Amino acid sequence: MEKGDILVLYKADYYEHGALLHVYSPDFGYLALSVKSFIFSDTSITQGAVQILSLLSATFSLPTPPYPIGELLSIESCTPLFKTQTDLPRSCIAIFICDILVQCLKKMPGDKSLYNYIASSLRTLNTTAELLYFPQLFLIGLATQLGFYPYGRYSTLTPVFNLNSGAFQTNTHYISQEFLPPPQAEIFDLLLHSPSSTMPPLTAEEREELLKGIIHYIALHQEISLESKTLDILHTVLHT
Repeated sequence: MEKGDILVLYKADYYEHGALLHVYSPDFGYLALSVKSFIFSDTSITQGAVQILSLLSATFSLPTPPYPIGELLSIESCTPLFKTQTDLPRSCIAIFICDILVQCLKKMPGDKSLYNYIASSLRTLNTTAELLYFPQLFLIGLATQLGFYPYGRYSTLTPVFNLNSGAFQTNTHYISQEFLPPPQAEIFDLLLHSPSSTMPPLTAEEREELLKGIIHYIALHQEISLESKTLDILHTVLHT
């Protein structure tokens, strides 16, 4: 039996009180946990409070081979993220983040620094008024936690960002699918080094192309096929 923090990445209810959860633990990594019945140490928490991207402190048993699923035994606390669950732009960003995390974290071991970054980002999403560049900034921070923070700076001599090497470089002999060309590379550099409030005005298409470029950057370095099924929804909600 283990006690610790977990992040809910997937929830499927079954029968009246049961559920299957996929969670990320800073100690044990990606886990599948069954719930026979939600038991809360804090009686102010209800079953409805446990949603996608809920931050829980819980007691659970680990999967025991050959069985791939452990069991969630009780929940001691649940961090309230009411705006993230009820405000449309925030909830769309949260769904996008969850979509990315499920694909990135499935084979990741437990990492407390990574968990703390995600938890802090979700708390910020719940309160910040600056949502327009939140998906891009979250992914840049995620890349940093995963170990491949971009290096170098955009300049007239290095106007292209190499998605494979993670560095700004000269613009000779580059393949468009694996590089951020100008002006995307310059915008990317501004996001890395400037507050989002100082960003120049961009069209919705420019912001989306930049987001796709950062997703591809993470996919290359994680060596996974990283696709978001929520980009169209995110684009519609944030840019209309």
